[in-house]
Amino acid sequence: MPDEATRRMPHSAEYFGAERDYFWNADYLDLLFGRLGLPRPAAILDVGCGEGHWARLIAGRLSPGSSVTGVDREAVHLAAFERGLATTETAGLSVSTLQASAYDIPAPSATFDLVTCQTLLLHLREPAKALGEMKRLVKPGGQILCVEPNNLVGRLPISSLMSVMPVDEVVRLAEFALRYVIGRARRGLGDETIGESLPGLLAEAGLQDIRVWLCDRAAAVFPPYDTAEQAALLDAGRRWRREGLGPFDKAEMRSCVLAGEGSEAFFERAWADYLRLDDRIAEAAANGRWHTAGGTLFYVAAGRRGP
Repeated sequence: MPDEATRRMPHSAEYFGAERDYFWNADYLDLLFGRLGLPRPAAILDVGCGEGHWARLIAGRLSPGSSVTGVDREAVHLAAFERGLATTETAGLSVSTLQASAYDIPAPSATFDLVTCQTLLLHLREPAKALGEMKRLVKPGGQILCVEPNNLVGRLPISSLMSVMPVDEVVRLAEFALRYVIGRARRGLGDETIGESLPGLLAEAGLQDIRVWLCDRAAAVFPPYDTAEQAALLDAGRRWRREGLGPFDKAEMRSCVLAGEGSEAFFERAWADYLRLDDRIAEAAANGRWHTAGGTLFYVAAGRRGP
């Protein structure tokens, strides 16, 4: 269980490790921003910016004289955002921050050419309200770009070990993942499958020219595990379990599974399966026998504000 210091960590901080630097292929981003056809220069707003992983990738694809503004409710994230954006090579890039909720951003209406977010809406109780605020801030003819996952896929017990595990255990772990995701939404902690809803949410917000793509990056892990990306992925899993964070926060997992109509007995049995699977992965990896293609569903959806 997380200790008191861990419970005081800024929102989502446990997911801001080095593994986050490997979400994207550079040529895919070149293609994506070519499709968007942003003005030159452009004014960008990154909502729920965190430490700036997404904004740094955007900034490198902007023309000189552009601006990037980060919005986050955590001051410590905004400080890291400013430090990170200071290293970008875009000439004359203007960087600023706003400490605010995604529901109420202190900026004038119709200010930005692109308002964007990455893995924000899945955490929100009212994603439609946040999209309404994003629409207010984008210029007529400007675009909203949202990047959100279906994390249920990533929580399923799919890897090279699945074929040698007892089928009942695999089914129970899949049910565990589903009850967690449903329960999390019912507790008002956000919808981990919200990527599936993005097109409809953009349409309900009154946006036009809606387009939807998939990120083409897979988080593959295979022996000899000798790339920086694979090391970061494996290190993240070990850190989460060691510190009781993220997918290894037992109290949080229990609350969500119970909210998803799982029983206490089911949770305890599935939790034991969950830890046993992680032990199997660690053992197989230590022997150079674990691998996964690491496919995920990471949606990219864009919509344009009308005139």
